[in-house]
Amino acid sequence: MICKLCKKEKPLIKSHIYPEWAYRAIYPNGVIDKKRPLLVISEKKDYVSKSWTGIYDNTILCAECDGNLGSMYDGPAKEIILNIKPKIFKEIDKETNVYTLPNTDPLLLKNFVLSLLLRAIWSNKEEYSHVSTEESLLPILESIIRDNRKSSLYEFSVVASNYSSASKMKNASKKYIGVPFLYHLEENTYWIINLPNGYKFYIKGNTDEINDAMTPLYIRENYPIYVTEFEKFEDSNELKMLQPNLSKARKYRR
Repeated sequence: MICKLCKKEKPLIKSHIYPEWAYRAIYPNGVIDKKRPLLVISEKKDYVSKSWTGIYDNTILCAECDGNLGSMYDGPAKEIILNIKPKIFKEIDKETNVYTLPNTDPLLLKNFVLSLLLRAIWSNKEEYSHVSTEESLLPILESIIRDNRKSSLYEFSVVASNYSSASKMKNASKKYIGVPFLYHLEENTYWIINLPNGYKFYIKGNTDEINDAMTPLYIRENYPIYVTEFEKFEDSNELKMLQPNLSKARKYRR
């Protein structure tokens, strides 16, 4: 089969869409509990399936490319997402703050997030079947990830956010991972990617050079990485999407 990244005919392996450490972070102390698997809830299925370390796909990457993505993006990003504590930058009000991520490479963080979106676009798994981009933009995204190159401010712009520290469901927000979904703001469309520790990334779905409300927050070189608190988890679209599907847990398939 053809590897989606190097475009060469090679044997393909079981690859994670999101790295395994993201799912390990959901378990207490990061230790997988074989007796308590994670539950995968999908709108595409009328039941909940089990998984200990996330969703794999054996149709997208060869071993070399999977390893390269791991060493270039997944490994370094683990330290950022799980271990680097955001530093207060500005208090907007009692419930909303803006933070920065100290000692963090903006290019690394942006390209890591884009690599997750790209893997979801490539995936043939049912859970990711709704994730796509314009055909003309896919080669641009692939070249950014393959070459780990700097992209312009408007090429798949990324904004980092976190759920409000004033949220009543703060602990739940830190244990949530969701497949990418679309969010509309003004005239722009963003893909949303959720990761542990309450992180929520907005990825602009086009490359139009248009300033919008998000522009000052776009991750860029030679600027701090701003992490904003846009909302409480109990007010989020993620919880609204999750709640109608919770009844599927009763149809849990072992």
